[in-house]
Amino acid sequence: MDGIEYLRVRNGLPTKIRGRFNGITYEWTPGESVDMPVAAAQHLFGFGLDDKTSAFHRLGWVNSQATVEDAQLKLSMMSFDPIQQVFQMAGKKAKKLARTAQAIRDEQGTGNDRSLVNAVGTEGGEVLPPDDQTTSDDEDEAEAI
Repeated sequence: MDGIEYLRVRNGLPTKIRGRFNGITYEWTPGESVDMPVAAAQHLFGFGLDDKTSAFHRLGWVNSQATVEDAQLKLSMMSFDPIQQVFQMAGKKAKKLARTAQAIRDEQGTGNDRSLVNAVGTEGGEVLPPDDQTTSDDEDEAEAI
């Protein structure tokens, strides 16, 4: 998926799923969705790969009793939805940014809770007068030489 960096992966199975990628543990309870990088979904579920066998083994979906077809059935119960942008901030910095953004929205009267970026305003930028375009013939001749 070109241009997509994150996916929202939903567990449609009746069991919990757990996996690790790049030092991060991902867990899903039944019905839960988790946002993750495409590379993590590729590693954990074989997302976008033709051969998903390695991912199925890591998940424990293929063993002496379960076949690749069984694992494919489980995978079909998962959903993978692209996310255009994901911004993750944690702790005090995120809370401070949210308070600042809300204060700006309150001051401007925009109240848009869905975006920290507002393109509100009716005033344009400063308009400067054009440079003096009149030149004398002597200046024109000097430039031509």
